[in-house]
Amino acid sequence: MFNRKKSEDPQRLVVLQTFQVAVDAEMTASILRSAGIECQVLDENVSMVMPYLSKIVRLVVRAEDEERAREVLNAQFVE
Repeated sequence: MFNRKKSEDPQRLVVLQTFQVAVDAEMTASILRSAGIECQVLDENVSMVMPYLSKIVRLVVRAEDEERAREVLNAQFVE
């Protein structure tokens, strides 16, 4: 009945995209939020303290929303 592995949990967070600058992550997050997809920007302060680290800011979504989030972003940036 509860044989689902932790990695298959639809509520777990997955990294959708990484960014070097927090503002880019926040702009992308706002696109997802406007589409009704909950997301979170992680490590945004690290980019200000250690700007030499490449792509340290992470945008995460629930695993169950990952596919839809990618579709929303692809549609947004293709048009």
